[in-house]
Amino acid sequence: MNRSEKEKNLLLQLLSEMAQGETVDYVVRGMQENLGADAPTVEAVREYLLRQDNTDSLDTQQQALVMDQLLEFAEVNFRTTCDLIRYRHFKSAGLVSSTEEFLALIYPDETSDWREEEST
Repeated sequence: MNRSEKEKNLLLQLLSEMAQGETVDYVVRGMQENLGADAPTVEAVREYLLRQDNTDSLDTQQQALVMDQLLEFAEVNFRTTCDLIRYRHFKSAGLVSSTEEFLALIYPDETSDWREEEST
């Protein structure tokens, strides 16, 4: 394996670890909001996500909440990806010239709230 392949593999491994960490953090934050002091530790959530056949680390309610939070995170990421693709096409077609203009077009209710907050 040459140097560039090793560097590419190292970068992919680093990105994978960062994505795993971000996902686990999102899931744990959601669980802490829902369960408070009964929320499992980061390590327990990570263990469950990596080895779902090992159900000892989380109880049934916690397992269901982990899956719910994981699906929510996937929905957010999918929506963001769709919006980025949509923005690129809108911009190349000349329909918008900035992200602010795009967001106002796609999410008019949300951006009006955001603009009101900025002006105060």
